[in-house]
Amino acid sequence: MKPQTVIFIGPQGSGKGTQVERLTAYLHENSPAQAVVPIETGKGFRDLAETNTFTANRVREILEEGGMIPNFLTKAFVIKYLIKNLAADSHVTMDGFPRNLVQVHFIDDLMKFYKREGLTIVYLNVPEDVVRKRMQGRGRSDDTPELIDERLRLYREQTEPIVAEYKVRDDITFIQIDGELSIADVTHKMIEGMNI
Repeated sequence: MKPQTVIFIGPQGSGKGTQVERLTAYLHENSPAQAVVPIETGKGFRDLAETNTFTANRVREILEEGGMIPNFLTKAFVIKYLIKNLAADSHVTMDGFPRNLVQVHFIDDLMKFYKREGLTIVYLNVPEDVVRKRMQGRGRSDDTPELIDERLRLYREQTEPIVAEYKVRDDITFIQIDGELSIADVTHKMIEGMNI
């Protein structure tokens, strides 16, 4: 199978992580010789925040305030991860990245450098009241009402312009899915849209 590069976009609580897992399982089943390289910046920074370095302490402070990790740190994290894990025929999934237009252009540079074609965007469109309920129900310590409000504000301000940019580009496959559908239906629409 041609190596797939798939970016999942949607607010926290939209089901991105679940669909990444389901797409990964599908790719393992249908192209078992090809690795799937997951870029999960949110999880990566939460894991980093559990360690005890000066950088980890700063990341923890930003996460506790519901803030956005600076672009330079996100880029460094992604580059280091790709250098270590990416092979020529690997599939790549991205969850929680890009978070703003600077990171969109960074991904364009990565695609050129690695000579990858065929970027796919899976946009899970879920109303704010629904994702708010989902976040409150998942039991994470950083899902307080104040931090949820701040993350949704940042999503509207920083990430929604990404959707607008990707929607009009003719060099990518843009798949918009109603994230309130059942998990199985979302997966079906995603695979159908990717035509794999």
